Amino acid sequence: MKPVPYYHNPLQRVVEAFFLLLCGGVLYCGLEVLGRGWSHPSMAVCGALCFYFVYRVNERYTRVPVLMRALVGALFITGVELFAGCLLNLGLGLAVWDYSNMPYHFLGQICLPYSIFWFLLCIPLAGVSRLIRRHVFLSNV
Repeated sequence: MKPVPYYHNPLQRVVEAFFLLLCGGVLYCGLEVLGRGWSHPSMAVCGALCFYFVYRVNERYTRVPVLMRALVGALFITGVELFAGCLLNLGLGLAVWDYSNMPYHFLGQICLPYSIFWFLLCIPLAGVSRLIRRHVFLSNV
């Protein structure tokens, strides 16, 4: 009997989702700590959601050029950043970040330089997504 591919097994999909969310949260907070010396717990949630989304885009749209997938990822991340910024910084006054001194910012919550950074970061994440699928979850999808 042929084994069922991982993407047809609901339990494996749950394990995969948990793994991706955990990796995204830990990696993003680590990136922030390296970049500015500290992070906020809410950034683990944002990083988890963004990594999960970028992974799924790269999983589902393998035939779409990587630059287009990176653009979709960057737009999603920028949207999450705007939503989280409006909620956390403007709504709750937590002052997790403030881009008011950055060029081309919107409400101090998103800015063009970071959107470009997210785009550039999504390019290697396409390869990372592929490596995770093939070597962690043993899939050729």
